[in-house]
Amino acid sequence: MPDSTVHITEYDPTWPARAAAAIRELQYAFPNLLVQIEHIGSTAVPGMVAKPIIDLMAAATDLEKVEACEQRLAVLGYRRHRNVSHQSGTSLTPPARCDLPRPARRAIEQA
Repeated sequence: MPDSTVHITEYDPTWPARAAAAIRELQYAFPNLLVQIEHIGSTAVPGMVAKPIIDLMAAATDLEKVEACEQRLAVLGYRRHRNVSHQSGTSLTPPARCDLPRPARRAIEQA
């Protein structure tokens, strides 16, 4: 049975830089598709305790094109999950570790 415990940690001052790195990677990987990406949620609030998960919100020019890029997103470590509380019904979960550089250019070119 999976662990369903929620882990809350003290604010980590590296969270903004980790979010910025993930945003840069997505902007590079999907130019002209993701028009704006924001770091949101509790990890975006300086000093707030939070679940240590970087949340990003992206605006896209075309949701069908984003769905068509699912394999390229998976190469970068993002995974899709259904979210019935949102109108689109789809969300992407970012990689567990946004602090380590990943070979985005090579991964995208190979996908």
